[in-house]
Amino acid sequence: MKESISRILKYASQRREPFYEIVKKYIKPDSIILDIGAGNGSFAKFIGRNDIFMIDGNPETVVNNQKFFPNYQYVHLPDLPFQNNKFDIIHCSHVIEHLTPNDFFLLLKNCDRCLKIGGYIIISSPLMWYHFWDDLSHVRPYSPRIFEKYLCEKSSPNSTREKISNKYSIIELQYRYHLTEIGADVINIRSSIVNQVYRIVMQFLTRVGFRRIEKTGYTIVLKKS
Repeated sequence: MKESISRILKYASQRREPFYEIVKKYIKPDSIILDIGAGNGSFAKFIGRNDIFMIDGNPETVVNNQKFFPNYQYVHLPDLPFQNNKFDIIHCSHVIEHLTPNDFFLLLKNCDRCLKIGGYIIISSPLMWYHFWDDLSHVRPYSPRIFEKYLCEKSSPNSTREKISNKYSIIELQYRYHLTEIGADVINIRSSIVNQVYRIVMQFLTRVGFRRIEKTGYTIVLKKS
């Protein structure tokens, strides 16, 4: 189903708050929550709770934020030093793209181990687009299909790794968008007249509001049954 223009505009943003809103819908007052890659605590602040469990791989970040969040600790992924079936929600925003495929696989296994039945894994991550490699810490973009294959499907033909689970359902998948002015396109046509006409048409379309819509990331909500 195609998304409305207003919804596309809402999620055509580099801000994380619109995607935190998605997570907030699944939180109950008694939900036990883990935030992976918690950074400065922006997610905890957004949902208004300082009792959630938070982990990060930067020791300085952890020390600076422990005075505000008592359950904040340093953890080197893919390890999750928590008991089985502990969490109702595991949230992970813009972390997996920094992991090797093996570490990402092991992290998913640990998330599955630590999540209660009926709980949610909610992950936000970029897709491949022209700004992805601007960050030298990015290792690889992982598509939503990865979660479907390793957590949802009963069988995965031609897979080189064992499945983690088949007990999950994709409840929600929201893409992040980037809008580009079509007038910014570059075309290389030998005819200067055709080039000129093309640019005039593209500039007109841009002025009347046409944009190229590109998917640059996503937030996926998976429920464990």
